[in-house]
Amino acid sequence: MQKAKETILVPTPVLSEVLVHADEAGPGYLQILHRTARLRIVPFGERAAVELAVMTRAALEKGDLRAGTSATRAKLKFDRQIIAIARVEGERTIYSDDGDMKTLAEGTELNVIQTSELAQPNASQSELLFDVDSAQDDGDDY
Repeated sequence: MQKAKETILVPTPVLSEVLVHADEAGPGYLQILHRTARLRIVPFGERAAVELAVMTRAALEKGDLRAGTSATRAKLKFDRQIIAIARVEGERTIYSDDGDMKTLAEGTELNVIQTSELAQPNASQSELLFDVDSAQDDGDDY
């Protein structure tokens, strides 16, 4: 991903989940996210809200709000927010170990990849490079 200069989107619902468990490290995590060119925080905005409404209405019309999962209504909304953000941002892949996410994304253009499916890093790939200065070469402002 780094060689391809791909940007990883961090939906705000995911950010909130990370920060819940971050304790005192939260401000540092935010600083890294904001200063790393290949990471971009994306909000749940109006377009994503419309997309979520369409997805939820389709599930209700099928008579299966939970779409074959055992998730609570709150978790369904949270997961569908993430999917809606990915869709309106034109993404093709979500990285998640949440089985419900994989189930909810079925039938969409999104591919859900679990960490166990990722290639194992070799010795030279063992660390994420958060080099802020050299990562800013494409002019993106995050």
